Amino acid sequence: MGLFTRPLGYPPLLTAMRVLFLSAWFPFPPNNGSRIRIYNLLRGLAEQHEIHLISFADQPDANPHTPEVRRL
Repeated sequence: MGLFTRPLGYPPLLTAMRVLFLSAWFPFPPNNGSRIRIYNLLRGLAEQHEIHLISFADQPDANPHTPEVRRL
């Protein structure tokens, strides 16, 4: 049984969860190990759940990659 599989006999989850994802790194562009992992976790969670991301910014200006992350 894998890490994210449910045991036999358990009903599937029917409702999506609202998830608050806190990260020390903004996940886009996914150009290093930390960002790649965060990006893939968010992408996987977003398939069935409503995700809200809070992360630190590298620069004080708005991040130009925000639209790409919103599309997840």
